[in-house]
Amino acid sequence: MDHSTCRSCQCRRQRVIDEQGAADLFAYFYAVRFFEKPGDAARGKHLFSSKHCSECHGIYGSKSEDAKPVIKWESLGHPILLAEAMWNHAANMRQAFADQKLAWPEITGQDLSDMLVYLRNLRATRRFGARLETVAGENGQALFESKGCAQCHTGKLELTPRLKGKTLTDIAADMWDHKRDQTGRFLSYCPVTG
Repeated sequence: MDHSTCRSCQCRRQRVIDEQGAADLFAYFYAVRFFEKPGDAARGKHLFSSKHCSECHGIYGSKSEDAKPVIKWESLGHPILLAEAMWNHAANMRQAFADQKLAWPEITGQDLSDMLVYLRNLRATRRFGARLETVAGENGQALFESKGCAQCHTGKLELTPRLKGKTLTDIAADMWDHKRDQTGRFLSYCPVTG
């Protein structure tokens, strides 16, 4: 239907959307996985094991002193908090992998989507549901600069073109796979919370 000629249609009268309305709309889009590629739970279950996640993170209980069981991952249904948790724990997890002489498991956005579909659909984790809560981003650039990210993410590493077309799980996977610097050392992981 061509709404440009519609005089009685409600859409013609409601063209302005406020900040809360936009947040609600994007939360709905997230809940119906509008921004994400479909995941495969069977593949996710296999990846959770083959990427060595299950060696420390049990579903119902911890298998390692410093690893929360999946049922305690409150970030499981919240993509931004999940990316934050993955980033903030990556340094400790990288050391745990090194201690066990395991290669760092690189993951793709699709791998993460598959694992999330598997983990979010376990009987014990369904209570988390999916949600997307955003806040104003005024502090984002200051945080990006204060954590030293801006020192590296210039030129070819500048983020704007690198994030184009990425889903939230693609970004979380890229943060997880944070690469090495020019000397071959893994780049540091400064906590992203203020």
